[in-house]
Amino acid sequence: MKLIVLKDCLETLERIRAEKRGTLEAGLAAELDEVLATLHRLHEEATESGEDIAIGPARYKVVDLVLRMVQATTNLAELIDQIMHGQ
Repeated sequence: MKLIVLKDCLETLERIRAEKRGTLEAGLAAELDEVLATLHRLHEEATESGEDIAIGPARYKVVDLVLRMVQATTNLAELIDQIMHGQ
């Protein structure tokens, strides 16, 4: 992953954490903190080496976490139903 993309991901996840902290269940918030810590560590390693970095399994955890945060903070099913039925 390119360093700039990793930095953008970190900033986005940190913004989500700041905005949604009160609405996330404790377990989800803890996972977000864990993922952010991992990404920060990877960012530091990439910055020190000056090279792109492979984030490996962390990428799947990030995608899963974002999906669960969206589901937890929105009523996605209701929104889709409204769109599909024109309400």
